Amino acid sequence: MKSITAFVVRAISVCAKNAWPVIGLSVLLAVLASWYAATHFSMTTDINQLISPNIDWRQREARFEKAFPQFELIVAVVDAPTPELATLARAELADKLTADSSRFKSVSQPGGSQCRASLDSGTVAPQSSPALRSAAKVRRLLFMRPCSLSHAQNLASGAL
Repeated sequence: MKSITAFVVRAISVCAKNAWPVIGLSVLLAVLASWYAATHFSMTTDINQLISPNIDWRQREARFEKAFPQFELIVAVVDAPTPELATLARAELADKLTADSSRFKSVSQPGGSQCRASLDSGTVAPQSSPALRSAAKVRRLLFMRPCSLSHAQNLASGAL
């Protein structure tokens, strides 16, 4: 314990006697460390690149996704004041996306049911119910399957 204390005392006395060279060396080391970090470290938020694809469970996941490609979906939620306007907006969006076959493999509109689940209470009410018509917003879903990951990223960023 005494040797550690003696070392710390000697280091402090050397730094105190040579304050300006120590400050200059510290600034130089900070600049070099910052440069190294800026040029050599990178980070991605793509979950497919964060975990190695060579791990057993990732290989099983890749085989599963290849066997069942329906999981490559983008879901668009269309909000409108009334069910009719939400349905019209969803249909118009679906028509425009279906026409862009270079970017989307398929576009589908779920629904057609006489019932709609209420998003707040968890109850089910008929679509013609006054309770649903008076809701602030009605939501409709639209499922899209992009042709590539870059198209999905562009759609998510609003670049399309």
